[in-house]
Amino acid sequence: MAREAVGGGDNRHPRVRAVVYHHIQTAPYSPFNSTLKSIQEFVEEKVERNVLLRVIGSTADVGKIKEYRENLQQAVNQFTVSNLIHE
Repeated sequence: MAREAVGGGDNRHPRVRAVVYHHIQTAPYSPFNSTLKSIQEFVEEKVERNVLLRVIGSTADVGKIKEYRENLQQAVNQFTVSNLIHE
């Protein structure tokens, strides 16, 4: 489940995916992991909506997506610093 949120079938960045997946497995309650999990839950909820509700709700979703983008950038920055410290 967590691996799918990281990019499952995308082979362009295997080292990055491996590091992220390792981090998810070893620190499941980190801000990075909780951010990924909340994004995954949001996406799963939106995918389950029918097409009409997706169109109607898309405007409202823009603000939430922007918030997730900001949270993810912050979590990636923290993850990067943490990973550099522990290398």
